[in-house]
Amino acid sequence: MSTNNRPPYLICELANSHAGSESVVRELIGQFGALEYPRKGVKFQILAAETIALPDFPWYEVYQQLEFSPDTWRALIEEAARLGDVWLDIFDRYGTEVLRDNLDAVRGLKLQASVLENEEVLGALRGIDLGGKQLIMNVSGFALDHIHSILADLREICDSVILQVGFQSYPTRLEDTGLVKIPVLQAAFPGIEIALSDHADGNSDFAELVPIYGRLLGCDYLEKH
Repeated sequence: MSTNNRPPYLICELANSHAGSESVVRELIGQFGALEYPRKGVKFQILAAETIALPDFPWYEVYQQLEFSPDTWRALIEEAARLGDVWLDIFDRYGTEVLRDNLDAVRGLKLQASVLENEEVLGALRGIDLGGKQLIMNVSGFALDHIHSILADLREICDSVILQVGFQSYPTRLEDTGLVKIPVLQAAFPGIEIALSDHADGNSDFAELVPIYGRLLGCDYLEKH
């Protein structure tokens, strides 16, 4: 259980819910701003089709529909930063470029488990001064010794690293949520803050309960989709 008396930090993940519409993103940013909570951030997924996939990939055109120009991202990030903290999900080289160009307005970044060994992304991040930022690494599916190795590498990129559990599938079933991993990580990595990424069905009772379970188990960061 967390000994921190502060309320957990809440990250509101927009993911691809905007379907490529800038106006929808702005509406969601407004809803984020209206959320009365003392410690909150909003997270955007930054990607571009040509840097995340090959043209013959079946979902390539979907990626094209979801991407925004650097100028659009700058405007959206600046708007959100006036209402709370901004986090960026980094998947590809384009994401690192948007991060670099908006660094002053961004609190931190997240790397999904599938990106933790992407040398193109990691190499680009090494060229960005992330002093004062936070980095969330999703470690779902990795063995403890592998997590130790990746953590050591990422600490050369960013001093403040948060370990995150959470199954990247929607809707996540109760048995796939990964709550049992939280105490294991706490024991293996004492002193490192833990985050829970929650993809529960928004229409289920479990969607309201899983962040509570995560907090009771000691998570200081709760990412809600």
